[in-house]
Amino acid sequence: MKKTNIRKEALSWFANAYPTNGKIKVYASKFYAPSESWSKTSVWFFQIPERIVSQKTMEHIFLLCENNLLGEKFIVVKLPISFIQKHQQKFETNRKMQKVMLYLSAEIRDKFKEVRKGSNIDFSRFIINSKLISYSQ
Repeated sequence: MKKTNIRKEALSWFANAYPTNGKIKVYASKFYAPSESWSKTSVWFFQIPERIVSQKTMEHIFLLCENNLLGEKFIVVKLPISFIQKHQQKFETNRKMQKVMLYLSAEIRDKFKEVRKGSNIDFSRFIINSKLISYSQ
């Protein structure tokens, strides 16, 4: 099993690939193979603090999905905060931890869709490095 916490590696990769000016929020998820996920499917899992989702000063956050295919090491999703706010009721929320949980499918049939709670919300339109992703194994 690969290591679970890839945050340091992901942030370093992002800083080199997408230099930015200003304060941004970046969240990373390893690729969870079916044998590692509770759903027994391929997924990426993110926990976004509710304070980030509820604020009005930041326009986007970045989600870094570890790429298990050919191409860039990470798939970058530039996610508008307004999109999370609009659909927040359809996402799992851990009230105790005060986090919005995003559970994005990495399966071919519903890749980049939040599939819990039957929401089927598609995040693929927010991928900013999709031309670099190869779906060949």
